[in-house]
Amino acid sequence: MGVAELMSILFLLVVLAIPIVGIVFLVKGCRRRGGLGFPACGNCQYDVTATLGTSLTCPECGNDLRASGVQAPDGKRSVGFIVTGALLLLLGLGCMTPLLVGITLPAVAKARTIAQQRQAQAAATVAENAQDDGDQEPSDPLAEEEVPSDDSSDPDTSWAPRQTASDSQPA
Repeated sequence: MGVAELMSILFLLVVLAIPIVGIVFLVKGCRRRGGLGFPACGNCQYDVTATLGTSLTCPECGNDLRASGVQAPDGKRSVGFIVTGALLLLLGLGCMTPLLVGITLPAVAKARTIAQQRQAQAAATVAENAQDDGDQEPSDPLAEEEVPSDDSSDPDTSWAPRQTASDSQPA
């Protein structure tokens, strides 16, 4: 395995890893960070709802709420993770586009070339058959053949009983 092949494999792994990391960052950023559902002491997570307006100390551990902080009741989404994840996802998809186009366009061109070759071979075969049959026009395989009409197969009369010679004589 040469250096060029190793570099192309490494590039492919990086290109595939970038959008995956972007998706992970988006999911992590969209999830809310841990909130307890109530304002809590930053030191012991005790519910300080009743003491917020009256006291600056935690009734459970005695710490100053200004120093230890009060945890927000609800978690927040991390905008930084969301933006970073979106940028990584777009970057990864942008890097994959030339890779995918480089794989699919040659395959489409090859398929068109094969189809054109088969069509040319079919036309040549039809022309040879026409010359062999004595300058007849090449028949169209998709043309509908006319079927001779048979009165007995007519759907409007097929249900009626047939008259016989004994039915036509009066009794």
